[in-house]
Amino acid sequence: MNAPWAIAIVAAWIGVAAAQAPKAAPEPAKERDSPPPAAAAGEKAQASPAAPAVAYKPPARGAPKRRVGGASRGTGDKAPHVGVLAPDHVGLTQEAQPDLYWFISRPSPVRIELTLIDGKAVAPVKEVVLSGAGREGIHRFSLREHGVRLETGTDYEWSVAVVPDPNGRSADILAGGAIRRVAPEAALASRLRGLAGTRRAAVLAEAGLWYDALATLGEEIASSSGERAARAARADLLEQVGLAEIAAWERR
Repeated sequence: MNAPWAIAIVAAWIGVAAAQAPKAAPEPAKERDSPPPAAAAGEKAQASPAAPAVAYKPPARGAPKRRVGGASRGTGDKAPHVGVLAPDHVGLTQEAQPDLYWFISRPSPVRIELTLIDGKAVAPVKEVVLSGAGREGIHRFSLREHGVRLETGTDYEWSVAVVPDPNGRSADILAGGAIRRVAPEAALASRLRGLAGTRRAAVLAEAGLWYDALATLGEEIASSSGERAARAARADLLEQVGLAEIAAWERR
């Protein structure tokens, strides 16, 4: 497509040439056909892409980025990529025992550690050790199943580490994010009443409740009733916070 400034220059040159050319005798006006509808439509600018079904509105920022990537630090190309499904800032939840989601790019037979840390404490709030991951893809870390409750207003760090060598932790593949529980709002509860699936996730995401929107989509996917739409919405949500690789896997 020609750049607008180039078209403008060419149009100006044509106008100057027309002004300087000898004027011919006027001809009788001719009736001009209207352009066909398809042509007229083609002259209009292309429509903008449709807005995502679930659009995340981050809370007011100002704090440093809190998400850690999942690149290998010494195990080569054969190591899996690990990521947390978290924004690059402190993500919010209204739940005392939310579900957290993480991703691994390929099955792994080695030790995996899931850790939740209170930023004000020394020892982890919870550490779960898995013998490996039997499948690639997105996995759930349920705080409810492990008896963990988040305190309102406290920032927590959570991480996933693939540990190829327990005696040489420099080879760990680590990813992490942050979460904060906030108090429920009556106005939001009213908006959510009667909503489920993608519609409920959309309201939660608009309110800045990342983890609750993500968990709602996860539940919808697990139920299979609205799996296709929920997977598409989850991929959109991941792209909005820069998790393009995981979003691409979700769209396969």
